[in-house]
Amino acid sequence: MRTGFTKIKLPVTIGTLSTTGATKLALLYAHFFNSFKMNIVDPLHQHAQTMPSGTALIFPSGRLSWNQLDTLVMRFAYKLSRKGVKQGDLVCLAFIHPLLHLVTALGLAKIGAIQTSLPPKDSSMTRKQLYNFLGIDTVITDEPNADYFSLHVIGMQQLPSEIHDSAAREKQYSVQENDPWLFLKSSGTTGEPKYAQLTHKISLERFARWSDAYDYTKSDVFWIGISMDTITGKQHTISALQAGTTVCMPIGIADYAGLVEFLRSCGTTLAYDIPSHLWELVETSDGSPILPNIRRFFSGTTETSENLRQQFIAKVTPNFFTNYGTNEAPCITVASPSNLIKKERTVGIVHRLIELQIVDDKDNELEPGTTGHIRLRGPGIISEYYRNQEETLRAFRSGWFYPGDLAYIDADDQVVLQGRRDEMIICDGINIYPLEIERVLCAHPQIDEAVVFSVNHERLQQVPIAALIAEPTIDLQELALWAEARLGRQRPHQLLTVSTFPRNSSGKIIRKKLEKMYERTIEALNKKTMG
Repeated sequence: MRTGFTKIKLPVTIGTLSTTGATKLALLYAHFFNSFKMNIVDPLHQHAQTMPSGTALIFPSGRLSWNQLDTLVMRFAYKLSRKGVKQGDLVCLAFIHPLLHLVTALGLAKIGAIQTSLPPKDSSMTRKQLYNFLGIDTVITDEPNADYFSLHVIGMQQLPSEIHDSAAREKQYSVQENDPWLFLKSSGTTGEPKYAQLTHKISLERFARWSDAYDYTKSDVFWIGISMDTITGKQHTISALQAGTTVCMPIGIADYAGLVEFLRSCGTTLAYDIPSHLWELVETSDGSPILPNIRRFFSGTTETSENLRQQFIAKVTPNFFTNYGTNEAPCITVASPSNLIKKERTVGIVHRLIELQIVDDKDNELEPGTTGHIRLRGPGIISEYYRNQEETLRAFRSGWFYPGDLAYIDADDQVVLQGRRDEMIICDGINIYPLEIERVLCAHPQIDEAVVFSVNHERLQQVPIAALIAEPTIDLQELALWAEARLGRQRPHQLLTVSTFPRNSSGKIIRKKLEKMYERTIEALNKKTMG
């Protein structure tokens, strides 16, 4: 029996979902959905009725109550509908101001339009490719002078105050549970984007899982350090609001010292951020925990090194959690502090509402401790990619989603990632998992981050190369000997120091870009050492 650590007890066996388990799972979801009309904004409207004066959003300049937020969402929906936006329209948001972005996103969801996001700083080519592929009808922005290729542009530079609230409240929208509201973008570490449409029902299923795993309550204050332009930032913000949890938004704060002061003043108790940002919080500390009152600080999108975790626990908060998931299937596992103490490389226990198996190339389930392909199924998981049949057939088979990740499950039911299938290196007949090398390198006291990728080799097929963010005084020759003593034949054949890694909007390192960036350097090194 694989069970979670949070408060709702549901005896579902992972690996085989019994009829009894399926029935109890259905009852659990009925508990979350029976009050809603299956629009993602319905829970917010309910909070406005039950606790109208309670705080929904906190900013450095003030607060919004649940009633004020609900009113703004209705005003935005009404104004956008008067501007010609209707159910099923494909809309892109391009905002600098996060509050305008949030309430516009919620207003569009209320109407039933389908949205995606692009930050205004993105290149014209990136914008054009997105608009053409998705078939975008309209752009809504607080920078209307940017180039939007003759699309319908709606400027939204301020919160609407001219709307008569009675008219906004009387306006009806006929959104159904299986109507899409958001385009997901998934690129992983390859940099090649894939899109999917997220329905209201799937989003509310995700909310149920997040609410359980993150333990949202109405007395919590939540902060996420990722932009509203990202899928992760938008979904987590809305999910916390759906739970009735206050969200704090540090609008206008430009440095981490100011951020920490703001989070303290808000009484922040729950937080989520990505590993590349966690270092900034660590470096803000004078040695003692700077956010000791946060009871759960989650990190995701990519693995957190043991060095970073230890420093974060000592200098930010001891209540550090990690989770594993993808945009297609978020919040698959959760690792609590006790899980991480027991096994530092774990991403935790499979959430009880998700069925996860480790299988071989023929889809045979593997024994615990054996590395294989992750496949999973359950509520809140998409079933296809948008306009991409090839990737749909690869990733979705017989009701299972195959994210392309390699892992094993240990004797304590903890999941240990081993990297991605398309990153595995075959060197002289040996399967090498880059993540294992990265973990060893990050244990070195002078290394902050490490990324391992491969280059082709005439004799050995592929060889691993390690790019490092390290202290300037590090001696690469000594490091090579240190790594060889711990990794043997799996050692990196070249070590490079870099100043930064190319990342996508969710903080994941794009290995293909990294390989391209250092292609000439690697070729020169290969001629000297591997010819």
